[in-house]
Amino acid sequence: MKWWMMITFHIVTVILAGWTFATFYEVAQQLAEVIRLQPDHWEVTINGVPCMLFLLYAVVISFVLTRMKRQMGVSLKAILLLPPEFYETDEREQKITTAACRAAYLSMYIAIPFLVVLLFIYPFVETIIPAYPIFIVLSLSVVQILSYGFVWRKKYVV
Repeated sequence: MKWWMMITFHIVTVILAGWTFATFYEVAQQLAEVIRLQPDHWEVTINGVPCMLFLLYAVVISFVLTRMKRQMGVSLKAILLLPPEFYETDEREQKITTAACRAAYLSMYIAIPFLVVLLFIYPFVETIIPAYPIFIVLSLSVVQILSYGFVWRKKYVV
């Protein structure tokens, strides 16, 4: 899999997951309001678009990745339990994966304090973006994906 496809695949996954989680957060807020007020008649609405898109995306990507890896001779157990990045074929790829994982791990030491500072503005944007903490947490995944992908590309291409 090309490096830019890998990064794009993961970032789209995080974006769709964030949209879906934000939708469920809105539903949880509606349910909390129903429980708090205890009206005689109540209703909760959910936006089905992000849920259906995420489900469709997950099914398509799972099918494509499973088919690709089965053609490469990878066992079904490895396909189900390992991320696509961990299919090393030789020692060089293992070293590249090790360096990229290390970079992704170290990026957390920079990203987490920055994201905690961004959480301090939540009270000011709570009415505008109620799911702001969800987006902050998922942005940590984006930082890790980008650092992993760029280090992997740098080591693999050179």
